[in-house]
Amino acid sequence: MRKLLLVLMIIGISTLFLAKGLFVGIGGDFYGDFYADPPTIEGAEIYGQLDLSLFTLQLPMGYYDVATDVFEQYSEPDVFLGINLKLPIWFLYLRGQITSPFNVIKAYINGDIESDQLFLFTKLGIGAKLAFFFVEAGMDGSTSIGDIDTFSPFMFPYVMAGIAF
Repeated sequence: MRKLLLVLMIIGISTLFLAKGLFVGIGGDFYGDFYADPPTIEGAEIYGQLDLSLFTLQLPMGYYDVATDVFEQYSEPDVFLGINLKLPIWFLYLRGQITSPFNVIKAYINGDIESDQLFLFTKLGIGAKLAFFFVEAGMDGSTSIGDIDTFSPFMFPYVMAGIAF
Protein backbone atom coordinates (compact mmCIF):
# COMPACT_ATOMS: atom_id res chain seq x y z
CA MET A 1 0.00 0.00 0.00
CA ARG A 2 2.87 2.37 0.78
CA LYS A 3 4.39 1.75 -2.65
CA LEU A 4 1.07 2.62 -4.33
CA LEU A 5 0.76 5.82 -2.30
CA LEU A 6 4.35 6.75 -3.16
CA VAL A 7 3.75 6.19 -6.88
CA LEU A 8 0.50 8.21 -6.77
CA MET A 9 2.29 11.01 -4.91
CA ILE A 10 5.13 11.09 -7.47
CA ILE A 11 2.65 11.15 -10.37
CA GLY A 12 0.65 13.91 -8.66
CA ILE A 13 3.70 16.06 -7.99
CA SER A 14 5.06 15.59 -11.52
CA THR A 15 1.66 16.50 -12.95
CA LEU A 16 1.48 19.56 -10.75
CA PHE A 17 4.82 20.82 -12.06
CA LEU A 18 4.76 19.55 -15.66
CA ALA A 19 1.13 20.04 -16.64
CA LYS A 20 0.51 23.48 -15.23
CA GLY A 21 -2.30 25.45 -16.64
CA LEU A 22 -5.92 26.30 -16.80
CA PHE A 23 -8.18 24.26 -19.07
CA VAL A 24 -11.71 25.53 -19.75
CA GLY A 25 -13.86 23.46 -22.04
CA ILE A 26 -17.15 21.94 -22.99
CA GLY A 27 -17.67 18.23 -23.39
CA GLY A 28 -20.18 15.49 -23.87
CA ASP A 29 -20.69 11.93 -22.67
CA PHE A 30 -22.37 9.81 -25.33
CA TYR A 31 -24.97 7.18 -24.44
CA GLY A 32 -26.26 4.42 -26.66
CA ASP A 33 -25.72 0.85 -27.79
CA PHE A 34 -22.08 0.71 -28.85
CA TYR A 35 -22.03 -3.07 -29.17
CA ALA A 36 -24.69 -3.15 -31.93
CA ASP A 37 -23.77 -3.29 -35.59
CA PRO A 38 -23.81 -0.40 -36.48
CA PRO A 39 -23.45 1.36 -33.11
CA THR A 40 -26.25 3.75 -32.18
CA ILE A 41 -26.12 6.96 -30.16
CA GLU A 42 -29.24 7.71 -28.12
CA GLY A 43 -28.12 10.96 -26.51
CA ALA A 44 -25.40 12.99 -24.90
CA GLU A 45 -24.94 14.74 -21.58
CA ILE A 46 -23.31 18.12 -22.14
CA TYR A 47 -21.12 19.68 -19.44
CA GLY A 48 -18.64 22.46 -18.86
CA GLN A 49 -15.33 21.69 -17.20
CA LEU A 50 -12.62 23.74 -15.53
CA ASP A 51 -9.24 22.16 -14.75
CA LEU A 52 -6.70 24.00 -12.65
CA SER A 53 -3.64 21.77 -12.68
CA LEU A 54 -4.58 18.92 -10.33
CA PHE A 55 -8.15 19.99 -9.49
CA THR A 56 -11.33 19.70 -11.58
CA LEU A 57 -14.73 21.33 -11.43
CA GLN A 58 -17.44 19.99 -13.73
CA LEU A 59 -20.93 21.45 -14.26
CA PRO A 60 -23.51 19.38 -16.17
CA MET A 61 -25.57 21.66 -18.42
CA GLY A 62 -28.16 19.36 -19.97
CA TYR A 63 -29.05 16.29 -21.98
CA TYR A 64 -29.46 16.12 -25.76
CA ASP A 65 -31.86 13.40 -26.97
CA VAL A 66 -30.99 12.29 -30.51
CA ALA A 67 -34.38 10.66 -31.22
CA THR A 68 -36.42 13.78 -30.44
CA ASP A 69 -33.71 16.34 -31.33
CA VAL A 70 -34.39 18.13 -28.02
CA PHE A 71 -31.88 19.63 -25.58
CA GLU A 72 -33.17 19.64 -22.00
CA GLN A 73 -31.25 22.06 -19.81
CA TYR A 74 -30.85 21.05 -16.16
CA SER A 75 -32.63 23.48 -13.85
CA GLU A 76 -30.44 22.82 -10.77
CA PRO A 77 -27.33 20.91 -11.81
CA ASP A 78 -25.02 19.48 -9.19
CA VAL A 79 -21.39 20.57 -9.35
CA PHE A 80 -18.81 17.78 -9.54
CA LEU A 81 -15.45 18.22 -7.79
CA GLY A 82 -12.42 16.04 -8.29
CA ILE A 83 -8.84 15.40 -9.13
CA ASN A 84 -7.28 14.88 -12.54
CA LEU A 85 -3.82 13.88 -13.63
CA LYS A 86 -2.64 15.05 -17.03
CA LEU A 87 0.62 13.37 -17.94
CA PRO A 88 2.26 15.33 -20.79
CA ILE A 89 3.85 13.57 -23.74
CA TRP A 90 5.09 16.31 -26.08
CA PHE A 91 1.93 18.15 -27.24
CA LEU A 92 -0.26 15.19 -26.21
CA TYR A 93 -1.35 14.30 -22.70
CA LEU A 94 -3.01 11.38 -20.97
CA ARG A 95 -5.86 12.15 -18.57
CA GLY A 96 -6.97 10.21 -15.54
CA GLN A 97 -9.76 11.88 -13.60
CA ILE A 98 -12.00 11.08 -10.62
CA THR A 99 -14.93 13.32 -9.67
CA SER A 100 -17.88 13.10 -7.31
CA PRO A 101 -21.00 15.26 -6.92
CA PHE A 102 -20.55 18.05 -4.39
CA ASN A 103 -23.75 17.05 -2.54
CA VAL A 104 -22.39 13.51 -2.06
CA ILE A 105 -19.06 14.84 -0.76
CA LYS A 106 -20.91 17.20 1.58
CA ALA A 107 -23.17 14.38 2.86
CA TYR A 108 -20.10 12.22 3.54
CA ILE A 109 -18.31 15.00 5.43
CA ASN A 110 -21.47 15.66 7.51
CA GLY A 111 -21.74 11.94 8.31
CA ASP A 112 -25.05 11.46 6.51
CA ILE A 113 -23.67 8.63 4.34
CA GLU A 114 -21.00 5.97 4.76
CA SER A 115 -17.84 5.75 2.63
CA ASP A 116 -19.23 2.80 0.63
CA GLN A 117 -22.06 5.08 -0.58
CA LEU A 118 -19.68 7.61 -2.18
CA PHE A 119 -20.31 7.78 -5.92
CA LEU A 120 -17.35 8.33 -8.26
CA PHE A 121 -17.12 9.22 -11.95
CA THR A 122 -13.92 8.51 -13.86
CA LYS A 123 -12.39 9.64 -17.15
CA LEU A 124 -9.52 7.98 -18.99
CA GLY A 125 -8.53 9.81 -22.14
CA ILE A 126 -5.95 11.24 -24.47
CA GLY A 127 -5.78 14.86 -25.53
CA ALA A 128 -3.77 17.31 -27.55
CA LYS A 129 -2.90 20.87 -26.55
CA LEU A 130 -1.93 23.15 -29.42
CA ALA A 131 -1.29 26.83 -28.73
CA PHE A 132 -4.27 27.96 -26.63
CA PHE A 133 -6.64 25.14 -27.61
CA PHE A 134 -7.14 21.54 -26.57
CA VAL A 135 -9.17 18.60 -27.79
CA GLU A 136 -9.62 15.34 -25.93
CA ALA A 137 -11.41 11.99 -26.24
CA GLY A 138 -11.70 8.97 -24.01
CA MET A 139 -13.95 6.78 -21.93
CA ASP A 140 -16.07 7.46 -18.84
CA GLY A 141 -17.03 5.15 -16.03
CA SER A 142 -18.95 5.43 -12.78
CA THR A 143 -19.41 3.42 -9.60
CA SER A 144 -20.03 3.69 -5.90
CA ILE A 145 -17.27 2.63 -3.52
CA GLY A 146 -19.44 -0.27 -2.32
CA ASP A 147 -19.67 -1.67 -5.89
CA ILE A 148 -16.02 -1.15 -6.80
CA ASP A 149 -15.56 -4.83 -7.62
CA THR A 150 -17.91 -4.49 -10.63
CA PHE A 151 -16.38 -1.19 -11.82
CA SER A 152 -15.62 -0.74 -15.51
CA PRO A 153 -13.80 2.49 -16.52
CA PHE A 154 -14.84 2.00 -20.16
CA MET A 155 -18.61 2.53 -20.05
CA PHE A 156 -19.29 5.56 -22.28
CA PRO A 157 -17.17 7.56 -24.74
CA TYR A 158 -16.65 11.28 -24.21
CA VAL A 159 -15.15 14.19 -26.12
CA MET A 160 -14.09 17.59 -24.87
CA ALA A 161 -12.68 20.74 -26.44
CA GLY A 162 -11.80 24.19 -25.21
CA ILE A 163 -9.09 26.68 -24.43
CA ALA A 164 -5.98 26.18 -22.34
CA PHE A 165 -3.64 28.72 -20.77
